Amino acid sequence: MIRLFHDNPLVLWACSTGRKYTLHLVTLAMLLLAAAGGVIAWRAWRQAGREWHNEAGGVLPRSRFMAALGVLLSSLFFLVIFAQGIPSFVLSACEP
Repeated sequence: MIRLFHDNPLVLWACSTGRKYTLHLVTLAMLLLAAAGGVIAWRAWRQAGREWHNEAGGVLPRSRFMAALGVLLSSLFFLVIFAQGIPSFVLSACEP
């Protein structure tokens, strides 16, 4: 049988102490961290302006691009963390 969680130190600790809820808390904390990054990037994007005026370089277009990229990457990280957290609710990390 394939061991899904391998020898992750957090999983080993959670299984040995019986505190499996810590796996869910860590997932939730990382989701909140990714969401916070997205909110910060969203605010920076709104502050820099949402329109792409022209192809000219400069501080403002670069700021818009970086803020939009921050929103997209934070969204991607949120989805990946969420997807990786689903197995901890469905499967048991402590049973072989």
